[in-house]
Amino acid sequence: MNVKLENIPEELKQRPQWVLWRYVGRGDEKPAKVPLTTEGRFAKVNDPTTWATYEDAVAAVEHIQCEGIGFVFTEDDPYCGVDIDNCRDPETGKLNDMLTTVSLYYEGEFDSSVEAFSSMLEPIMIVFLGIVIGFILVAMYQPIFLMGSAV
Repeated sequence: MNVKLENIPEELKQRPQWVLWRYVGRGDEKPAKVPLTTEGRFAKVNDPTTWATYEDAVAAVEHIQCEGIGFVFTEDDPYCGVDIDNCRDPETGKLNDMLTTVSLYYEGEFDSSVEAFSSMLEPIMIVFLGIVIGFILVAMYQPIFLMGSAV
């Protein structure tokens, strides 16, 4: 298995959504990555009973003929993933231009979202700070006005 297990996020390791996988030829087409159970049978990405814990999947790699382990993304978890094939030159390790373009696009989308959120939050913060400062001013001047009206 050519995977650096230490790079897998702990949050994913805690979820029992792991399968093994291996390549299966499809004639002239690109081979398919077929999910497997820890017993070596075919797993289903829409059937949680065929999934395993991270620990069980890693342990099963040693005795099941497979290429590696995989995480099953579902609608119920807060994660998503993107599989971009051939995004790196295997000899130099350099990312290709397509992946750089995709990452720059999503960086721009993130920046736009943060800008939109902060532009909505700024007026709320200004009103909140105005109320707090007004309260402090009233609290400071109230004793002075009470003293002036007593005289």
